[in-house]
This record gives sequence, C-alpha cells and structure tokens, in this order.
Amino acid sequence: MMISKEQFCAENYRRFFNRSHCLHVQSCIKESGQLLTLRFQIAPKRDGKVDFTNSPIFQLSAKELTSLCRFLIVRTDTVYEIPFHNGKTLKFTAEQSKGLNVQIIQKGNIASFMIPTDELFSLTGIAVSTLARREMLDSITVLTMIKNGL
Repeated sequence: MMISKEQFCAENYRRFFNRSHCLHVQSCIKESGQLLTLRFQIAPKRDGKVDFTNSPIFQLSAKELTSLCRFLIVRTDTVYEIPFHNGKTLKFTAEQSKGLNVQIIQKGNIASFMIPTDELFSLTGIAVSTLARREMLDSITVLTMIKNGL
C-alpha cells in the first residue's frame, strides 16, 4: 500500500545505502497505539545528497508484518516476497551470517540493500514483541530466538 508524505512518521528508523540509492526503513505505531507497521522508502542519491522528492513509500500491513516476523523467527523459507499494486515487489532474503537482504524490484530493475543483523534486530524488536503478545508467546524467548537466529 502506498501512503503520502504527510502520513510518513519518523519514530524508529534506519537508513541503508548502496551506490546510487538510500533505503529508509522504519517501524511506526498508529495513533491508536495498537497497529504497528513497517515502512520502506527508496530514494536516489543526487550530488551526494538523498532526494526523497516523489519517492514512493511502501507500508507493510499488520498481516504482512506478522508474516515477515514469522519468516524471521522460523526461517521456513529463505526468500519472502511482497508484491504491491503499483507493480513493485519487496523481496527479503535471510542470510544467517550477514542479515537480511532487501530488494525493491520494478520492471526488471532491482535496488538491493543488506540490513545487518544488529540493525535488523533493532528495527524488528518492537514488531516481534507485539507479535509475541498477539500469539501468546513468551516475548523474551521469541526475541532471543531472533537475536540468536539472525
């Protein structure tokens, strides 16, 4: 789902860079305080600066975030893809020794970013503890599983 710049909030975020783009990843809690989302925004680097003008923002729904957290916890898959209505796809590949490789794919063009284990743990920690409460799991056990598993 795409959202507007006005809806984009900066509560807990990290930025990752490759040669030509910046990936802005953040976790956000809705105003109601109940729904946690994970948002991705990719922007080009121009003249040494990141230009977020007209850069699309992708927001994972609660269901997609739950699936991503399960993917990180259980690791039943090595690749997890989330297609968006605008023709773009977010592709996650778990690499145990490195972290999470995030790719944004559009019409054959791929922008790829590696999120190191410690950064990934920081970004998903809140989401995982929320999932743990929802799933009636012991959150400390789940967080330990993720920290040790990534």
